[in-house]
Amino acid sequence: LITIPAMLPIFKKLKLNVLGMLTVIGIVTGSWNMVPWGGTIIRTATTITNLGIPVTPQELWKMILPIEVLGMFLGIGLGVFFGIQDKKRLIKKYGSDYFDKAITEEPVISQEVNDLKRPKLLPLNLLLTAAIIIVMIVNSKIPSYLVFLIATAIALVINYRGLKIQNERVQAHAPTAVGTAATFLAAGIFLGIFKETGMTIALANVVLDNLPNVFLPQIGRVFGALGSAIGIILSPDLYYYSLLPVVGEVVKALGGSPIKVGLSMLIGENIGVIVSPCIPTTFLAIGLAGVELKDHIKFSLKYFIAVSTIMVIAAMMIGVA
Repeated sequence: LITIPAMLPIFKKLKLNVLGMLTVIGIVTGSWNMVPWGGTIIRTATTITNLGIPVTPQELWKMILPIEVLGMFLGIGLGVFFGIQDKKRLIKKYGSDYFDKAITEEPVISQEVNDLKRPKLLPLNLLLTAAIIIVMIVNSKIPSYLVFLIATAIALVINYRGLKIQNERVQAHAPTAVGTAATFLAAGIFLGIFKETGMTIALANVVLDNLPNVFLPQIGRVFGALGSAIGIILSPDLYYYSLLPVVGEVVKALGGSPIKVGLSMLIGENIGVIVSPCIPTTFLAIGLAGVELKDHIKFSLKYFIAVSTIMVIAAMMIGVA
């Protein structure tokens, strides 16, 4: 909601690869989603505690924090890599002075867009934006959609005086809002059918039943490295409450640590969460970026698996996986 709308015009102007932006966003936000108040680490702590090893989200976070920092830097490094690739591609196609021309070229702004600007109200709009963020962080009891609805109404009144122009602004952005809402509705129906019919649990059992015995002691680490791919067919609830308990019990029976299993699987699922069709955020991201899910998965999944593998190996080296 913040990064894509801000960066997409720049990516389009410079003809950069939007899929690369989504990949970097997924890795960095996935790394920093493993925080004590995050849903995934709370699910992990709950499952491990149910396996007979009491642990809190705060304790898990202290263990995984160095790996989160590593994930952030891996995401930044991948962003640099994508930038180098785009630079080579664009220079080869348009010439060595392409970026100089693109940067110095004056943007064409229509009179209509100029008429909608409110430079004198910038401080007030910044204050409203800061207030929205503070309310959502401090008061978790107020639904985020209600905060945005109220803030939108306030912003319309502040910036555009008169019902006519306010209606025009609402109608101008209505197609995006309706499209996003329809996407979420369709995703909810898809996930409901997938979950309630038992298909997700059956898929988890198929994965476990067909894994060679030699991998059983390392099953948590293997699933951690492949968490992005597994997340494509399992929702977070099923991943943490159905698959993780089974894997944890297997490793516990072999003398291993369910905590290390939980942390390994936590890494993989979080890094690739933005590519999973079981997560509404994925549809929001591809909708804002204007790309197809199949293209997003095809491009990003290999990088998510590579980064997850590196992070799991690093976690093994410091003894938390």
